[in-house]
Amino acid sequence: MTPRTDLPRQARKLVTDLPRQARQLVTELGERAVVCDMYDLTGSAVYHDVAGTDTHEVRELISLVRRVPGPVLDLAAGSGRLTLPLLALGRQVTAVDLSEGMLALLAARLEESPARLRERCTLVRADMRTFTSPHRFAVIVLGTSSISLLDAEGRAALYETVREHLAPGGRFVLSTVELDAVDGHEVEVPFVGVSGTSYRFFERWNPEAGRRVVAICPAEPQDGPVTVATSTVAVVPADRLEAELAEAGLAVLSRHALGDAGARHRDILLEAEVADRPRPSGNGHASSANGHASSGNGHASSGDRHVSSGNRRAEPGTAPLWPALLTPDQQGLDELCAVSAKGVRIRFAGGRELLCGTSGLWNTNLGYGNPAITAAVSEALSRASYLNVFRYENDYARRAAAALVELCGADHYARVVFSTSGGAANDLAMKLARHYHALRGDDRRKLVIGLRGGYHGMTFGAFALSGEDFGQRLYGVDQRLVRHVGPNDVGELTRLLERQGGQVAAVVVEPVLGSGAVPLTGEYVAELLRLRREHGFLLVADEVATGFGRTGDFFASQRWPEPPDLLLASKGLTNGVSAAAVVVASRRVAAAFTEAGAVLAHAETQAGTPVTCAAILATIGEMRRLDAVALGRRVSVLLDEELAALRHPMVAGTSGMGCFRAIKLRTPDGAELPQAEVPAVVAAVRRAGAVVHPGVNGVQLVPALTYTGAEVSELFGCLRAGLSAYSGREVPA
Repeated sequence: MTPRTDLPRQARKLVTDLPRQARQLVTELGERAVVCDMYDLTGSAVYHDVAGTDTHEVRELISLVRRVPGPVLDLAAGSGRLTLPLLALGRQVTAVDLSEGMLALLAARLEESPARLRERCTLVRADMRTFTSPHRFAVIVLGTSSISLLDAEGRAALYETVREHLAPGGRFVLSTVELDAVDGHEVEVPFVGVSGTSYRFFERWNPEAGRRVVAICPAEPQDGPVTVATSTVAVVPADRLEAELAEAGLAVLSRHALGDAGARHRDILLEAEVADRPRPSGNGHASSANGHASSGNGHASSGDRHVSSGNRRAEPGTAPLWPALLTPDQQGLDELCAVSAKGVRIRFAGGRELLCGTSGLWNTNLGYGNPAITAAVSEALSRASYLNVFRYENDYARRAAAALVELCGADHYARVVFSTSGGAANDLAMKLARHYHALRGDDRRKLVIGLRGGYHGMTFGAFALSGEDFGQRLYGVDQRLVRHVGPNDVGELTRLLERQGGQVAAVVVEPVLGSGAVPLTGEYVAELLRLRREHGFLLVADEVATGFGRTGDFFASQRWPEPPDLLLASKGLTNGVSAAAVVVASRRVAAAFTEAGAVLAHAETQAGTPVTCAAILATIGEMRRLDAVALGRRVSVLLDEELAALRHPMVAGTSGMGCFRAIKLRTPDGAELPQAEVPAVVAAVRRAGAVVHPGVNGVQLVPALTYTGAEVSELFGCLRAGLSAYSGREVPA
C-alpha cells in the first residue's frame, strides 16, 4: 500500500510506520485523517482517553512504592495515570513530562481533585533524561513502559539522572514490555475510553528491528477530521534493562512479571537501587526518606518514656492479663513484660533492652519494626480496615494468594486457604485431607499420622496431633484418629502403614521439629515420599516454624525430591505483625474439590483480611529485596562457628540447621538437664542480656535472618555468661 502524498512530510512518515490496517484506514479517510504523534497537543487527548481506563500495572507498581516512605518523582507522568494513585498514598509527588499536552491534561485532572492532592503535586515540563532538581526522592517511577521511548543513549542519560536524584536507600521502579509473538505480528484491539468513546487500537511488533508501533483512532468516526494518534517505541527486554542498569551502577533488587497485558506481550516491573551506596543495616531498617539513616543500635523510641519503673506487680496470678505458659509466680513480673521492640532488640518494663535470640518466637525473621511492612499494614488499615473471605473475596487476599502460589511453585501448587494461626491451619489441613479422600470415594481414610516430639499447636485438632504431652488427657483431647511415630524412624512408620495404610488420610511432619530443632533426614524424607506413592495418603509439610528462610531455603520442603500435597505457613508469613496462617494446596488436591463442585467446610472471620494480606505481600517483597534467604545462610555459617567453639561441661550437643538451632544441656554428673531446670537457664541468659527459648532439655537459638556478625557474637557471649551464672563454672572463651 502506497502512503498518501498529500500529507505533510512528518505525517507521511507517521503513516508509513503505521500497522497495515491503520494505513488502510487513513487511506479510506482521505483528507479527513489527522495523523499526529500520540504525545503532541492533539494526540495526547486521545491517549489520555484510552489510557485512563487501563489499570494494568498500576496496582503492582504502587504496591512497590508504598514500601519506601518519602517523596516520589514520577517521570514521563503523562496525564497522571500513576501520579494520582501516588498522591492518594499521601506522598509528595513531582510529575515530569516533556509533552505540553499531557501536562495540561494532568493539570486539569488535578483541578478536579481534592485540594489535599493538588497541594502535594508539583508539575514540571522537562526531558526526563536531563531533568534536574535540588531535591532527592525516596522513589523514582517510570511506568507505562515509558523506558521504550528512549534509545540506548537516552536510557544511559536517564540512568545518570536517576542516580543523581535518588535519596539514600531510595528505589527506582520502572516497567517494560516483552513480546511473546512472532516477528511482524499485527493485531487490533477494541477500547472504550474514559469519555465513553469507542476506539480501535492497532499494534505491530517488530522485535528484530527492536520496535513497536501503535495507533489509536475512533471506532466510529463522525463527520469532519478524524484523529489517528500514533507512536513508534523501542522494544527493550527486561534482561537488557537489567544489564544496562548494572552498567550504570543501579542494582536490580526484584523483578515482577505481571499478568498478561495482551495476547502477545507481558509487562515486567523492575525495582533497583544505587549499587555503590551502603545497604540498609542488618536489622532490616531502611534509611529514612530524608537521607538520614536510622539508628543501627535498635534502641527503642522516646515513646518508651511510658514504661513502668521497677518490678512492681500485683499478687501472683491475680493481674487481669493471663499470659500463656507462665506459672503464676512468673505472671506480672516487669522483667517479662515487653514494651517495645526494634530491629533485633526488645525493651522491657523497667528499662532493660535485650538482644532477641528467638526472632519473637521465630515470627520476626526480618527483625522487629520493618518499615516497609509497617507502611503496608498502615495503608491497608486506612483503605480497607476489615474485609473477609467468608462467603466473599477481597482484592488483598487475591493478590496474596497469587503471590504465595508463585512463591511456593505454581507448577505444583494451585490454591491458598487463609487461616489465623499455625494450630488452626493444622486443623484445616486435617479436614481438607479427609474431605479430599471422601471426594475420591474413599471416606474410610480418617487417620492422621504425626511425629512424636512434633508440635502443631493447641487448638483441639492440632493439640491432638502434637506429639508431646501437654496434658491432652486432662483436657479431653480426642486422639482416636491420630497416630504418632518416631521422627526419622522409617521402620515404625512402615509397620504402621502396613497395618492401617488404607485408613490414613495424611501424614503431617515438620521438616525440622520445632521442639528440639530435629531435622528430618534425607533418607527418611525419601522413604516418606515412597510410602506416599505406595499408600496414597496426603503428605503435609507443617512449615509454620521452618518457612520463610528459617532453615536455608524459602521453605525447607523445597529441598525434598518431591513437594508435599499441602504446605502450611504462619509465623514468618507476616514477619509477626498479624495473626495469620495459610494452607497452600497442590493442583491435585485443589482439582478434586473443583471437579466435584465441593465446598470445604472451614471459615474464620479474621482470616485473609486486608491487613493480614498486605503484611504477607510486604513480607514477601522485603524477603526478596533484602535477599533474606541468603542473609540467613550467612548467619547459619556464623552459628556453626560459634557452636563449634562453645565448650562448656553443660553442653551435651547441638542440633538443627539454618537459623534454627538447639543446644542440649546436661548436669554435672552427665545426665540430661531436667526439663524443670530449663526455665532457670533461660532466666540466667536473660539476665546476661539475651532472650533465648526453652527447648527439650536445653535452649533454642532462633536469631533473625538479618543478624549481623556482631549480634551473633553478642548472643553467644550472653549464652556463655548465662551458663556460667547458672552452673557456677566459667565457659572457656
